[in-house]
Amino acid sequence: MRRSVRFAFGATTLTSLFATPLAAQIDRDRANVYFKEAEELCAKDAGKLLGVSLCGPMVFADPRTREVVGNEQLPTAPRPPALGFANAALRWGDKRWSVFVWPFIPAGDAKARKTLLMHELVHRVQPEIGLLGADASNDHLDTVDGRYWIQLEWRALASALRAKGDAMRAPLSHALAFRRKRHELFATAQQTERALEINEGIPQYVATMVVNDGLADAAAHAAAQLDAAPRTNATLVRTFPYPAGAAYGVLLEMHSPGWTRRVKVTDDLATMLTAAARVQAASDPDATASLYGAAALRTAEVRRDEERKARVAELRRRFVEGPVVILPNGTQNSFVTNGMTPIPDAGMVYPTFRTSGEWGSAEAELILMSADRTRLILPGPAKIDGRTATGDGWTVRMAVGWSMRRGTRSGDTQLVKDPPGGPR
Repeated sequence: MRRSVRFAFGATTLTSLFATPLAAQIDRDRANVYFKEAEELCAKDAGKLLGVSLCGPMVFADPRTREVVGNEQLPTAPRPPALGFANAALRWGDKRWSVFVWPFIPAGDAKARKTLLMHELVHRVQPEIGLLGADASNDHLDTVDGRYWIQLEWRALASALRAKGDAMRAPLSHALAFRRKRHELFATAQQTERALEINEGIPQYVATMVVNDGLADAAAHAAAQLDAAPRTNATLVRTFPYPAGAAYGVLLEMHSPGWTRRVKVTDDLATMLTAAARVQAASDPDATASLYGAAALRTAEVRRDEERKARVAELRRRFVEGPVVILPNGTQNSFVTNGMTPIPDAGMVYPTFRTSGEWGSAEAELILMSADRTRLILPGPAKIDGRTATGDGWTVRMAVGWSMRRGTRSGDTQLVKDPPGGPR
């Protein structure tokens, strides 16, 4: 997908943000404290983990007030349209900046805040060290089997992280078996998961290492992230690499110190760990699953799937079966990952979506991106007032030379480029 910003992580209340009155401006004193925290953590790492300094341009941005505060002089270049709507690494002027959504920086949780700061600073340097790969879709992680087996994998990984010496070998072999089982069930899962575990997992691992004092503390933090992820994320399709990357990264550091200086964008973290730890996947994952509360987990996931199907049916009614408004995909997209919902054979519904392109810009509480990622779909009908179109939870601002026209289906509307000579 063409985009210049990274996906936001864990910002679960962004939709309500835009319904609230304007808040006070960014607290400059608190912003300076956060900049200082990042500077101290960068100095602590001193380029050890990735071979480059993590320090660099940072900006806090408030989407309500449009205020921005940087740790250095802000560019005079035009402000990127997506700035402030997602935690992101993006180019502004002649530099690549780490951008943070001010209202969602965890003020009361120092460890969570520092982890976020360092995660985004890693994203800033990923292109220069060759560890930013293609994005990938992991819809299978919203199915019963996908969620069941990945949570078993995480439970086993957490046990391994909390174990000592040889005691970690058994749960590690169980985790690898659960992972292998999932990949056998879903043919493309290994490749699509691998890609995101590099893109998002490595930044989360580096952040986990830097904010903790020593490997033991990092292991405990990684295990806690695995425990929390299923509870705090509505879906796992885009959030799974954060806890997985932290866990595999810490385990790799235990068995292959300095692995981040050798990893390539094409590597698989679990495969690297298998070789480094000299441990093989257990032979019978179904039997081993009972050690990790499999029966209760399966029951919970079947119940959740019934609720998911009802939600997908409602989304299909709004975004597929009913009248819709169709836009070209944007060149800059930002959105919240928590709550992404696949509609089989139709695409992915994204929460709190902001996009821009040559055709204009759009903001939506929910939007469907087509399976081929060429179109954005909004629930119709559209109310058009000049160059602005509005509908159920969305606003589109059309660029000059583009107009809303009747779609191919009765009731549909499509944003298209005007023919020579203007609209007809």
